[in-house]
Amino acid sequence: MIFRRLRLLNKNQLGFTLIELLLILALTGAVTSATTATVFQVFDGNTRSSNQMEAIRQAQNAGYWVSHDAKMAQVIHIGDKPGTTELELVKLNWTEWNNTAHQASYTLQDTELWRDYDGQSRLVAKYIDPDPTNTSCGIAAGSSFNLPDNNDAFTITSAAGGDSGIITVATGSISVTKTGTATYNSGTGAWTTPSAGDTIVVAASSDKTTGKWTSTAGMAIATITTDTDNDVTFSGGVLVFTVTARVGVGSQQQTEVRVYEVIPRPTMI
Repeated sequence: MIFRRLRLLNKNQLGFTLIELLLILALTGAVTSATTATVFQVFDGNTRSSNQMEAIRQAQNAGYWVSHDAKMAQVIHIGDKPGTTELELVKLNWTEWNNTAHQASYTLQDTELWRDYDGQSRLVAKYIDPDPTNTSCGIAAGSSFNLPDNNDAFTITSAAGGDSGIITVATGSISVTKTGTATYNSGTGAWTTPSAGDTIVVAASSDKTTGKWTSTAGMAIATITTDTDNDVTFSGGVLVFTVTARVGVGSQQQTEVRVYEVIPRPTMI
C-alpha cells in the first residue's frame, strides 16, 4: 500500500526533461550572444564617435594657433629641422610698431605639435600625423624669397589643376631644375607646372640671392628644399597649413584633415 502511494507521488512530480534542459541552455546562449554583440557594437560606435570628436578638436587647435601667429607674421621660414622625432614645421617672425620683435615656431615632436613663442613652449595639439604628406606648411600665391647662401633652394610644387608664374631675381643668381611636364624659360623667368606633382626647384647659384616668384592661380606651394644654415625665408604670399589628426587604432581610428590658408601681415616700411 505504501509503495503504491509512493509510486503515485513520484509520478505526479513536475520537472524538466533532458531535451527541455538542452533547449533552455541553447536559447539562453543565443540570447546572451546577441546581447553581448549589441553591447560591443554600442561600445565600438561610442568609441569611434569619441575619437572623431577628439580628432576634430585637435586639428582645430593646431589650425587656430598657427593661423593666429601667421596673421601677425612678416617673415616666414618653412621649417626643415632634421630628426626622426622632431620636425620644425614653420617659424614666423614679426616686429611691432615699437620695434619689439617676436617669433613663433611650431615643431612636431612625435605626434605632438608644440608652439614656442618668444622662448616659452606649450603643447597645442596631440595625435598629429607627422608624415609630411599629411601635415606640412607651404607658401602659395607667390612671395618674395631670400636665399642667403649658395645652394639654398626651394621647390614650387603644383597642386591639382596646374599653375604658372614668373621667377624674378633682384640680387644674385639662380639655377632651375624641373620634373614631370613642368617647363622653365630662363630668359623670361616664366615657369609652368601643368599637372599635379610637377615641380620647379629654384636654387641659389651665389650668396645673398633674393627675388620673387608669382603664381597665376595660387594652386602651387613653395617649400624649402635646401637650407644651408636655417635662414631661408619668404615674405608675402599665403601660408598654407595642412594638418591631419589621427585618433585610435584599427576599426576605431578616426582621421580629420584640415587645410588652413592665412594671409600674413605686410612687412612694415
